[in-house]
Amino acid sequence: MAGFSSIRDQWSRRFQASIKFIFDTNNTGNLLMTDFFLSPFSRFVVNLGVDIIGSDNPSPVDFLSRYQRNDRLRIGLAYSF
Repeated sequence: MAGFSSIRDQWSRRFQASIKFIFDTNNTGNLLMTDFFLSPFSRFVVNLGVDIIGSDNPSPVDFLSRYQRNDRLRIGLAYSF
């Protein structure tokens, strides 16, 4: 399941959000990925992202159970010339 939204305000700043959710029925796990983008000026983009992995399987036999403790937070800044 995935969702995406884009909004512009009265000063032409752009806000974007993306949410993705993956549920693995074979290995009983899930993955949630979110991204938020803010463009305060025409050439700058600020990004914030979070990935959360969860699994009910205690032994590391598949991707989700092996990396379930490796949740991450991403922050980025981009400028285009």
